[in-house]
Amino acid sequence: MVTLSSLSLSRSEEAHVKVQESDSVLLQLQRKNVQLEKKIALSLLTRPASAIARHKTLKYGAGDKEVNSADITTRLEIQQDEIASLRGALHSTLQRKEQDLQYYQHIIEDARSAVLEVLRSRKYQTQSLLSLK
Repeated sequence: MVTLSSLSLSRSEEAHVKVQESDSVLLQLQRKNVQLEKKIALSLLTRPASAIARHKTLKYGAGDKEVNSADITTRLEIQQDEIASLRGALHSTLQRKEQDLQYYQHIIEDARSAVLEVLRSRKYQTQSLLSLK
């Protein structure tokens, strides 16, 4: 009985840790998104309008990789959707773990009541036998 409650508590703690980890990942991705948005805005501000019209791509840093601003926006939206779905999954997992904990606590209470009832009946039977002697 005690092991069930400790198991459910450990599951609940694990779910809580996962939620915290996902929150930190979310925060990191949000920071990355902000940095990318700043790069887009900066590059759009530093280019003349005619250059923006001629070159639809933005060139970043030392790499040869050219990234389209629409692609970056799409990636940001995809990451935001993934984050939202991960957060929802973790929230539902946490709810299920809490429900499991409540269920195990209910089982423990039922078992405790049954054991106490048996002990009371045994005590009553013992007292009855002693009074007969």
